[in-house]
Amino acid sequence: LLWLTTNICLFWKTFVLYYSGPQYYYLYKMLGLGLCVSRASASVLNLNCSLVLLPMCRSLLAFIRGSQKVTGRKVRRLLDKSKTFHVACGVAICVFSVVHVVAHMANVLSFSLRYSEEFPALNVARYRGEV
Repeated sequence: LLWLTTNICLFWKTFVLYYSGPQYYYLYKMLGLGLCVSRASASVLNLNCSLVLLPMCRSLLAFIRGSQKVTGRKVRRLLDKSKTFHVACGVAICVFSVVHVVAHMANVLSFSLRYSEEFPALNVARYRGEV
C-alpha cells in the first residue's frame, strides 16, 4: 500500500509540476500533455528501477530478519513476501515504460504539428508538418 501510494503521489506531483510550472510554460505549450505524462512516468520508472533489486538482495533480507527490531510475526511474513514486491516493481516498470514511450511518440508528433513561428529555437522540425 505504501509503495502504491508513493508511485501515485510521485506521478501526480511530477505531472502537476510540468503542467503548471512557470519554467516549463513554453515547452508545455509546444508539447501539451505529452510532456507531463512522459516526465511523470519517467520519475515513476526511476523509483521502481531503484527498488526492483532490493527485495532480491538476500544479505539485506537476512540482516533485517536477524535484527532485534524485527520480532513480530507480521513483519517476518512481509519479509518473506519480498518476491511479490519484486514482481510488482517489475510489472510497474513494464507498464510505465509503455506509457513513457507512447508519450514520447506523442511529443514527436506535437513538435511537428505545433511548429512555432514565434519561438524558432524551440522547434525541432524545420517547417510545419515535418515528421
